[in-house]
Amino acid sequence: MDNNLQDIEFCGFVAKPGTKVQGYISITDDTPDIPFTLINGTKPGKRILITAGIHGNEYPGILATAQLVRRIDPLKMSGSLAILHLVNGGAFMERRAAIVPADGKNINRVYPGKEDGTAAEKIAWFITREMGRGYDFYMDLHSGDLHEDLIPHFYYSVLAKPEVIEKSREAAKNLYIHMMVQSQSPNGSIAAAAQNDLPGILIERGGNCIWNENDEIGYLADMYRIMKYFGIYDDGKERCNLGHIHDFGTSRPIIAKESGLWKPLVKPGDIVKKGQIVGTITDVFGNVREEVIAVEEGTDLYQLSALSVRKGDPVMFCAVEQSCLLLHKSGDSEVTHHDHHELIE
Repeated sequence: MDNNLQDIEFCGFVAKPGTKVQGYISITDDTPDIPFTLINGTKPGKRILITAGIHGNEYPGILATAQLVRRIDPLKMSGSLAILHLVNGGAFMERRAAIVPADGKNINRVYPGKEDGTAAEKIAWFITREMGRGYDFYMDLHSGDLHEDLIPHFYYSVLAKPEVIEKSREAAKNLYIHMMVQSQSPNGSIAAAAQNDLPGILIERGGNCIWNENDEIGYLADMYRIMKYFGIYDDGKERCNLGHIHDFGTSRPIIAKESGLWKPLVKPGDIVKKGQIVGTITDVFGNVREEVIAVEEGTDLYQLSALSVRKGDPVMFCAVEQSCLLLHKSGDSEVTHHDHHELIE
């Protein structure tokens, strides 16, 4: 062990070199304490921060982070890893979509937060403050919520400095996800990272408020890939690479013009054409109130999976303004399929 290594401090907890520390952090009196793991390696290296459960019904990342910290041996790690396993415990226990039950606000809409704000704002402020403590990369693990179905994809903030944007993209190219989307949101987690000059990505896997083993395995592989890229941990598994990755300039919603029963005619990952009917909205008797039309060509990133829809609700988000970046070759053909079991087993 390097004698020059230092202890790592996290909210009053200290991890000595070669150790793993776990506990709970109290942010507000009206929200559950946040479980965390801090792992300090035995060699100097990069520092990574991971959050999961910012939306309490998005399960795969919560489960995958628990799996990860059980598998990692601190004595074989360089640098350090800090994980907030379940940020929004109130929504998790009450099975509430997106919001913090204590104040009805969405954490991922109130960054950078407020030290003296409401519950969601205080949590966002705490995470934003932590981002400024010398980390090298940030990962925020999400899924489709209670009423959302999606294809795996990730976002990176374009509000950061050019060099920070490039670091985010270069790290993310190591994931086994072939769709990246630029984010211009000023009040999400990766925007807060951008404000701290911290490269980072927000990943989406799974959905519909269910646990799926493939999504958990996929997230576990995502984290291993990023740690290997930064040289802090290598589990010794060989994983294939994608042949290409699609970079989308933005994503735009398709909005319901009527209330009623939503029946999609496409699925996440499908390419929709301008003018295509992507679903119908009927009344309870089955009479069609609206044929929902795509106004431009794009890829269905995620869509409403609930039967009920209200006028003005988005029923689908489509990624548009696509370019294709060649990353890796596998023989004479490009590797584009997904097999999460291959990634980790």
